Amino acid sequence: MRVNVTGSADSAKALTGTLSAAGFLVSDFMPSYTVIVEDAEEGEGVIKVDSVHCALDSFLVRHLRPLTATPVLLQTAGGIQTDNTIRIYVPRRDLDRKAVETAVLRALLEITRQDKGLLERLGIR
Repeated sequence: MRVNVTGSADSAKALTGTLSAAGFLVSDFMPSYTVIVEDAEEGEGVIKVDSVHCALDSFLVRHLRPLTATPVLLQTAGGIQTDNTIRIYVPRRDLDRKAVETAVLRALLEITRQDKGLLERLGIR
């Protein structure tokens, strides 16, 4: 499956490597899903997920909640208008960045019905 990962956050670069290691083809050519990862505004203490209500945002939020105590704000009006794209604004805390990277990987694995043992082989809990 092709996944396009963009954004200015360090998490976007880290996520690109993680998804590649998990067997996803990370490319901007005809992607099945696009994940945009941006740094949140300085001092902002929430993880914002911008999308339309879809499987990707549902799986992402479900996997994100156990990984962080930071509030998650789901924004579904006005921004992203397609069900295969999601934009995530990540606070500038390492724990939140790692939580988002792991949750995106888990959500994409669940959508594609990949082997759950893959997470263990990659060293991700």
